[in-house]
Amino acid sequence: MTLTPTPDAAASVLAWHDVSVSIGRTAILDRLTLAVPAGGLLTLVGPSGCGKTTLLSIAAGLLKPGAGRVETRARRIALMFQDSRLLPWRRARDNAAFGLRCQGMPRRQRLDAAQRLLESLGLAPEDGDKFPHQLSGGMRQRVALARALAIEPDLLLLDEPFNALDSVLRRDLQDLVRQTVTARGVAAVFVTHDLTEAIRVCDRLVVMAGPPGRVAFSTGFAQPADARDDAAVLAGLQALWREPAVAEALGATPGRRRVTA
Repeated sequence: MTLTPTPDAAASVLAWHDVSVSIGRTAILDRLTLAVPAGGLLTLVGPSGCGKTTLLSIAAGLLKPGAGRVETRARRIALMFQDSRLLPWRRARDNAAFGLRCQGMPRRQRLDAAQRLLESLGLAPEDGDKFPHQLSGGMRQRVALARALAIEPDLLLLDEPFNALDSVLRRDLQDLVRQTVTARGVAAVFVTHDLTEAIRVCDRLVVMAGPPGRVAFSTGFAQPADARDDAAVLAGLQALWREPAVAEALGATPGRRRVTA
């Protein structure tokens, strides 16, 4: 697989410029500059503590940087967490419609829209009537994804959304996110500890080092994500491990596909 250089950030939908964040005397991010291309999926890979989730929090407006600035052209931003964070007293359909309710959409209209979205993401019609405790982990994450997509975001932020799932479910949902991003033309930032997962779904990949968090390596892939089979993903993995900056940042041997904290 051929790696490609970082493009000009002028067409980005989101950009962090010289962003620094500290908690007390501990530096979390150190003058980090990074851009998210419009209509593409950027993956952030790195060890725990390098500031990946902090970057998403800043992008979502949940945290202000201590220095630097953030620029975005996104009108609607949606965030999906590792935990589904569904309201346990509401049915799946109501959870998926929560953002639409906040936007003031009439009840019948928002529930119909949520039901259609749930079914488009692989849930059965009757699953919309179930409460979160009646759903499997994979089903709950599909509901969480539906909730995020229901508001038709320009920018989708995903913070290790499939980390707690088994490998089969992870693969299914990786494909689902990738297909959804492509079909809707939405920009996305996908945080993961898993380098294989990152290669499978991304348009561009950033390896972070730290703490404090900084960009160690950034690249794209000549082959579109939708066309990458297992052999292409393996080739990309091998190409990345040949990069000294990647091996140093992730602190693992080339034979390891998963970054551990």
